[in-house]
Amino acid sequence: MSILHGTYTNGVIRLDGPADLAEGQKVVIQPKNPTDRLGCSEDEWDNSVEGIDDWLRWYGSLEPLMLTTAELAKIASAREEQKRFELESWDRQSVAFRENFE
Repeated sequence: MSILHGTYTNGVIRLDGPADLAEGQKVVIQPKNPTDRLGCSEDEWDNSVEGIDDWLRWYGSLEPLMLTTAELAKIASAREEQKRFELESWDRQSVAFRENFE
């Protein structure tokens, strides 16, 4: 089961996408900490010549990402599914968005 994402508004949690849950299934809701972030901020970068050399050495050591034909097909399928979902939910999301500003 993947993590579900949503937004709490006016006492209701609205999911960002469809949920593959059984009717009546119990869930746990854990608020996301707004200060959570991935990586470091710009002021934490070592912009010295040595720091940049270290980063370039690390970057050069990375192996290229090679995807199989099956993996590429799975990605294409997931993109199509997401596009279909977004087009189908556009009207509902537009109304909800508009209501937030009224």
